[in-house]
Amino acid sequence: MYVSGLKLGLTTADLRRMPYNRLTLMLQAWNEANTPSDQKDKGGSVIEATQAHIDAILG
Repeated sequence: MYVSGLKLGLTTADLRRMPYNRLTLMLQAWNEANTPSDQKDKGGSVIEATQAHIDAILG
């Protein structure tokens, strides 16, 4: 985590003062922003559910 923060351009002083939670959120946001678009669409597409979908899920 520390090295990843340095790769983002944060200084060692920044990382010492920064709460762990903030660093994890910054890294997560950077990863989401820099993930190629073809990997973002895999399995995560949202469709509008029809009654047939609901029936299939509920059995």
